Amino acid sequence: SVATMLSGKPPISHDSSSLMGTNALMKFRVISFFVYCIVRLLLRTIRLKVVGEERVSEFQRRGTGVIFVTWHGRILAPMRRFRNRGYWAIISTSRDGEYQDHIFRRFGWNSVRGSTSARGAVKAALTMARHLKEGATLAVTPDGPRGPAMKSRERRPEGRRRERMTSGSISS
Repeated sequence: SVATMLSGKPPISHDSSSLMGTNALMKFRVISFFVYCIVRLLLRTIRLKVVGEERVSEFQRRGTGVIFVTWHGRILAPMRRFRNRGYWAIISTSRDGEYQDHIFRRFGWNSVRGSTSARGAVKAALTMARHLKEGATLAVTPDGPRGPAMKSRERRPEGRRRERMTSGSISS
């Protein structure tokens, strides 16, 4: 049925959908479905070269957590390339993030909702750190939605906190 088709694949999402009314949620699902279809068509026209993917597989076989990093404006290609693998992405709690969450879940990603602002940042970071320690594969954008574009924010205070929480080093 159309309702089933629009419901998307909800692998796992720590989101705010349960706080929305039925009409608002249906609107997000319908619009997200159409964006998903457009993105799928668009991404079939590009070639993507992934460097070092064999190392990722090696870490995953050992049960070691992996962090994928891509620029904020370049998330579409990896979203499709690594679809249906149960990877985790941190997605903003904003209204735009709600659309993004629905689209990511259609591609088979899990999500943790949070943002670099005060809304859920600490909880999201702790959740992602827990998933990483359990051997999950995470995806992050070091430049964030507010920019500066394609410049790592990891040397700012929130980046240093992330390094301590994951017991790893993030280089830019």
